[in-house]
Amino acid sequence: MSLFRFGKKKPDPDEEYARIISEANAKRDQIIEDANVQSHRARLESESLYKKAIERMNEAELEVTRLHDEIRKLEELAVKYEVDPWWTYRMVNDDYAKKVDVIVGSIEKLIDAKRAASSTNPLDTDEDVTVYERRYQQIVRCFCAEADMAIAELISKPFGVVNRNILKIFKSVNKLFEPDGVALSEHLLDLKVQQCIATSYALKE
Repeated sequence: MSLFRFGKKKPDPDEEYARIISEANAKRDQIIEDANVQSHRARLESESLYKKAIERMNEAELEVTRLHDEIRKLEELAVKYEVDPWWTYRMVNDDYAKKVDVIVGSIEKLIDAKRAASSTNPLDTDEDVTVYERRYQQIVRCFCAEADMAIAELISKPFGVVNRNILKIFKSVNKLFEPDGVALSEHLLDLKVQQCIATSYALKE
C-alpha cells in the first residue's frame, strides 16, 4: 500500500496572505479613486452653484442701486413740485409775486445743492451716504409740504399766526427726524419765512 495520498495541494500560507493583501489593496485603491472622483464632481458642482449665487447677488445689487436712483430722482422731483403750490395763482400784487418766485427759486437751488438739511451723524460708509440722501429728501419734502400748507392759510389768517406755525413746523419736523440723524438748515427756515412775508403782500391788492 502506497504511503502517499493524492488530493489538493495544501495552500501556502505566505501566498494566501499575499493574495488577501493584494485584494485588500486593490479594493482600497478603488475606494480612494471613487472617493476622489465623487469629491471632484462635488467640488465642481459646488463651484458652479457658488458662481451662480454670486452672479445673482450682483444682479440683485445692481437692481437695488437702480431702484434707489429712481426713488431719489422721484423724491427730488416731488420736492420741486411742492415748492410751487396751487395758491400762488391767487396772488394779485405782481411785484411781490415776483419776489415770491425769486425766493422759491432760491429754495430750489438750496435743495439741489444739498444744503437744505445736514447729517448729524458721521457719514463713514457708502451705505451711510445712501441712507442720508434718502432721509434728506424725506425731511425736506416733509417740511416744505407742511410749510406751504401753512403759507396757504394766509388767505384767511394773519401773517403773525402763519409765521409762528412755520416756526413750530420747523421744530417739530427736526424733532421727528432727530433719530434718523438729519436736521433742517436755518437757511431753509429763513427762506420759508421770507416766502411767507412776500406771499402775505402778494395776496393783497
